[in-house]
Amino acid sequence: MSTKNMVLLGGFAAVFITFSLVCSFVLPRRNPNFPGERLPLFIAATVVLFVAMLIAVELWAIEEPSGEHHGAPVALVRV
Repeated sequence: MSTKNMVLLGGFAAVFITFSLVCSFVLPRRNPNFPGERLPLFIAATVVLFVAMLIAVELWAIEEPSGEHHGAPVALVRV
């Protein structure tokens, strides 16, 4: 995986983790009724971020073929 892809994937992960932490710790402390009336908006934002993270992993977490073959797969043997 290239450095650019690692940075992009790390950025998406940082946004997702920050959103999770803010929604878990900061917002409930400020408003004990969180998400309250804004539940549909909260669910929509959560789904959008989740799908964006899945798409980011599919796009940027691709291993580049090295051209090397590391041997045959190991078969399980019962003893």
